[in-house]
Amino acid sequence: MSLAVAALVDVTIVLALALGIAVALRQRSASLRHAVLGAGLLAAAAAPALEMIVPAWDVPIAWGSPAQEAASALTMTSPAVTDGGGARTAVPPPKVFSWVDAIWIAWMAGALVVLAGLITGFVRLARETRRCAVIRSGPWRELADRLSLQPVTLLESHNPSLLLTWGFFRPKVLLPSGAESWTAERRVAVLAHELAHIRRGDWALQLAGETVRAIYWFNPLVWIACRQLRHESEYACDDAVLVAGIEATDYATHLLDVARHATGYRHLRSPGLAVANPSTLERRVSAMLSQTRNREPLTRRARVCVVAAAIVAAAPIAAIAITEPARESAMSVADADVVLAASIPVEKSAPDALRPADPAPRRSRSAAPVVPAQQEPGSISGVMTDLSGGVLPGVGVTLTETASGVVHSRSSDGAGFFAFADLPPGRYQLAAVLPGFANVTVDLTLAAGENVQRRLSMRMGAIVETITVRCGTVGVAPPVTTRGMMARERPAVAPLFTMLPAFPAAQDRPATPIQPVRVGGVIRPPQKVRDAYPVCPTAPLPASGAVVILEATIGPDGKVRDVTVLRSVPPFDQPAVDAVGQWEFTPALLNNVPVPVILTVTALYQKG
Repeated sequence: MSLAVAALVDVTIVLALALGIAVALRQRSASLRHAVLGAGLLAAAAAPALEMIVPAWDVPIAWGSPAQEAASALTMTSPAVTDGGGARTAVPPPKVFSWVDAIWIAWMAGALVVLAGLITGFVRLARETRRCAVIRSGPWRELADRLSLQPVTLLESHNPSLLLTWGFFRPKVLLPSGAESWTAERRVAVLAHELAHIRRGDWALQLAGETVRAIYWFNPLVWIACRQLRHESEYACDDAVLVAGIEATDYATHLLDVARHATGYRHLRSPGLAVANPSTLERRVSAMLSQTRNREPLTRRARVCVVAAAIVAAAPIAAIAITEPARESAMSVADADVVLAASIPVEKSAPDALRPADPAPRRSRSAAPVVPAQQEPGSISGVMTDLSGGVLPGVGVTLTETASGVVHSRSSDGAGFFAFADLPPGRYQLAAVLPGFANVTVDLTLAAGENVQRRLSMRMGAIVETITVRCGTVGVAPPVTTRGMMARERPAVAPLFTMLPAFPAAQDRPATPIQPVRVGGVIRPPQKVRDAYPVCPTAPLPASGAVVILEATIGPDGKVRDVTVLRSVPPFDQPAVDAVGQWEFTPALLNNVPVPVILTVTALYQKG
């Protein structure tokens, strides 16, 4: 195959896999799906380079019928012209316009049209940026300096509907006219969303996707992947805003008000990232109000690993080269004398010069094809326990095939046992969920006929508390405590027995009575017995307030220790650390045994 056709096939396969994986990960975070789609587009962009670098793996496939194969054994040469001196000169065939030339012209025309639209958007965006006024002071500038980790240029436009982010090395946030009159809460919500785009590098990845779309404009999978990439980018930034501590209802209200304010004005068609795009606003509001949505962010290292995995996965796809099987050597016919190879009689006594050359060694057509042996299925089984060794019944266990995305679901039985049988060999991801405990995820590799056994331990979930500190008033609002992972307490189970030393295979579970086991999972969350509230420092409080996030450990004795700052807003960190360090709780009990548990505290400083 030619390089262009091979690259097109590689891009189609890679993007189909990326879109399929994104659909299979619909229960995971938008950040993960965005990384998968972005990695697929980057792997598609690298397809031509991989075709030239990766060694080819020829896969012979017969293209034509037997009659066509026989006809192809005849090779015609160009007619010759003899001059007066007897010399023979070959006459080259005339140049004709072929269908390949038409395809190339059509591709170049389409690519120029798509690139022209992209360049036009850049020109409009740059022209609108030059018309904007730079915001150098005021509440917007103070909020950006406090929330952003890199220099960000804030611009105020004269267009009431313009609110977007663009730029990579020097990112710019374009605010609509009238944004200076917005409330502090709306400024925090909008700017947190735009800064999430900058922190994640969404604009550069979206620009790379647009470039791939311009090259492969005729492939519908590229258009679908670019559109879904933009949508998942907005979902991921919405999740980042909600994880920062903004209520979903308040954030949705702000987005709807911003979109309503821009209604009726001319929108700028540009490659920038808009926070309130009307085409996706309804789905975004529905997603941010969902209580079961996974909003876990993806680290930069994880994004790099996803991109590297996509490139590695694209390499064997680029190595496959479809070729025709080797055929017997053809005869050369000159001077318009057409002779079929099968019509040449060769006697045993004929000279060696008249004998046709022996064909290249090849496999007999009548030979039976070699069928690879069917791979024997395997199984994955295990026992779910808590950290004390007690088994956990009723754990929701899901097993996902990494290659195909097929999901298998089970629940652990009364002995904490789970099993998945008749599994094809490959890579799997095992996930366990139980209310009151932290989720467990394990990657497994299953060989043909192998029985993989695992004993998985689940730790107690974290305690989450939110404190609202109103500076400038007497008294502090009481803390609001949410125990997400520890929302369900399990009843006590007696008597307690010893743990089984081993468990049977998935397909060989005995029908005989099972020996008693010690059932665990009895948790009692800690209760606060001593409280303390942060004091407001003498430093002025920003108009939008301050958010400090802490993480600590509640020890087996109920005292708080190892307080660390996850999100810092000096000088509001130390008052929150001092207050949380004075808290005391009743011990967290796991099977009536005191155990340490993680405590996450969000301190919201607001003006009274």
